[in-house]
Amino acid sequence: MRWTTLGPVNSEWSGPDFGVLEPIDVGWGVRLVPLPEWVRQDRITRLMSWLEREVYIGEATFALLIEYEAESLGDPDPASKIGRMSKQDVAAENLRRANLGLWLARPSWAGFNLVISAHQEQDDWIHRQNYQTDPIRPIERDTTNTLTKADIEVAKKLSDAASTLSAETSTWMAMRLLWKALTDSWWENRFLLLWVALEALFGSANPNETTYRLSQRLAFFLAEDRSKVRGLYDRAKEGYSARSRVVHGFRHLSLGKQRADDLLADAEFFVRAGLTKILTDDRHLQAFAGKGQREDFLDSLVFG
Repeated sequence: MRWTTLGPVNSEWSGPDFGVLEPIDVGWGVRLVPLPEWVRQDRITRLMSWLEREVYIGEATFALLIEYEAESLGDPDPASKIGRMSKQDVAAENLRRANLGLWLARPSWAGFNLVISAHQEQDDWIHRQNYQTDPIRPIERDTTNTLTKADIEVAKKLSDAASTLSAETSTWMAMRLLWKALTDSWWENRFLLLWVALEALFGSANPNETTYRLSQRLAFFLAEDRSKVRGLYDRAKEGYSARSRVVHGFRHLSLGKQRADDLLADAEFFVRAGLTKILTDDRHLQAFAGKGQREDFLDSLVFG
């Protein structure tokens, strides 16, 4: 039986900077499409809330959509790599993973608040399930961003690389933490989760001199050349210092809005740049595949 699971894209996102005439593959089997007209029909929306019907669907122009075969709602997916999950739940998870790839390519409001699953009977789609979900929330300076064809090509490349990762790798863990951070609107939670993701990628197995080692490794990995290392190191060190203060009860309001915004933007930049560099280079994918390999690789950047 043919099924589809989709997320109507937030109306806050104006869409890509080009016309979407055909479905666009964005990775994980997910396509960016104009919102299908059948989703707006009363037989699909009649049991939904006003918010779901009039805003999440009614104001949407696009959708992230995946199609697959399933026997029923709740049909277990034997290919699931993250425990026992239904094919509908795996499909929804793939929507989120593809959505994360779009954010890594360029942060924006491209995301979804609602997940809908339906199956096809002859020429009609039959509603079977819908529920609300936490969307990606861009920081203020990224809210007007759109996506170019080049951005979407990068997103597909990132998602294709991510689909090869083991759930045991630091890269996969960092991506999971990043998703949790991006769906949280509370500054402290978002900031801390971003820094935990950075610790997964660049933290040392030796807890001594954590701030110094993490900041140094991050700077050497992201710097385009040695002249850029010091500036990145100083920004990372300041961010990690703020992270440590937040852990001990410090509120970001004490920083002032501009400084708090800048520190959060830096943390997002570090995670985004780090994951993009890893996912677009086979050598880096291999280096971050295991703890010992990661330690040796990062130390070689500094001491090699």
